[in-house]
Amino acid sequence: MVDDVWDSGRTTFAVKARVRRAGGVPVVATLHFKPGRNRVPDRPDFYAEETAAWVVYPWALEAWPEG
Repeated sequence: MVDDVWDSGRTTFAVKARVRRAGGVPVVATLHFKPGRNRVPDRPDFYAEETAAWVVYPWALEAWPEG
């Protein structure tokens, strides 16, 4: 699985569980990992950068600051 950001991790954690139930072996790669906001007992297998900052991606139509 590939995602732009791992924030709380809840969505990716749920998708990984579905992949496992279907007999797959989930592997996650993300651009940005926010360990301080992680709310699940898991983390991405691969990531480019750890950050606590709000990340604005060029493909986002609008960007809101966190809060």
